[in-house]
Amino acid sequence: MKPILSEPDYLPFQPGHLPDGPWLVLAPHPDDETFGMGGALALARGNGQAVRVLVLTDGACGGEGADLVHRRESETRAAVALLGGAEIEFWRVPDRGLEVTEDLVQKLASLLSAQAYRAVFFPHPGEPHPDHRACAGLAWAALRASGCDAEAWSYEISVQGLASTLVDITPVTQHKAAAMACYMSQHDQNAYQERILGLNACRAWSLPLAVSHAEAFFHWASGREGLLVDAWTEQLQPRLAPAAIGEGLRGTTSTTERLRACETECRQLRARANALEARVAAYEEQLHAMLHSRSWRMTGALRAISGLLRRLRRQRKATSE
Repeated sequence: MKPILSEPDYLPFQPGHLPDGPWLVLAPHPDDETFGMGGALALARGNGQAVRVLVLTDGACGGEGADLVHRRESETRAAVALLGGAEIEFWRVPDRGLEVTEDLVQKLASLLSAQAYRAVFFPHPGEPHPDHRACAGLAWAALRASGCDAEAWSYEISVQGLASTLVDITPVTQHKAAAMACYMSQHDQNAYQERILGLNACRAWSLPLAVSHAEAFFHWASGREGLLVDAWTEQLQPRLAPAAIGEGLRGTTSTTERLRACETECRQLRARANALEARVAAYEEQLHAMLHSRSWRMTGALRAISGLLRRLRRQRKATSE
């Protein structure tokens, strides 16, 4: 019988360190880079390390309003600036529509090949949001396709995942809180700041008392696995038979496809609604400007005469008939 593992086999009991830069941080949505690893970003930038943030989706499902995408991108720039600044790129894939496609894999692989990144960060594949999981799969596939030497690291956003390194963010907790506060558009979606700092405080459980907050990361070895989910399953549950895993996943295929179709329709309807709202607002602005223009006031008498003439013509026509 195998011996029962102890706590240090599951969790670090001392703060750890991440590799030096340059880093590429993949964020599924505009805010995930701050919510998930804002403390680590602040520490890295404080040490002069180069960081590039790549935001994959447009975040259009995270609120209302025709200008939501622009607002969320502006919030990201403000938040990252408070964390020390970094190069930011937005790909604007439709929110809740991120998938591991050949085009995206090759696009990301080309980016990885063009820059000698020391580490690539992506959400833990156990995250519940489909875009978070897709981001992890995309990163994994692109790393393998590019053949680059960058280390693969996952970070957690909403739930605890596998953790091989706990980074002490106590000195920069207030920086992270201030950066999260930049996301004004998300404040009515969830109590993100309070709950994420709660997750960070929980992650300090196994660390010395002087550590009040920590962010969790997992270093993924390249290994022989073709898919990230295979690597996750093998490292998390080494005794689980792959055949059993496949059988369980097949049972969810039809439900997943229906859910994906509903999400796609929802995105399309939301995009159409936003476009219509923008058109209505533009027309209302034009109408307001016209009704309050000097020319409109000056031609009021002419419009009244024109209306009177039209009525007289209709009366004359009716009389002649």
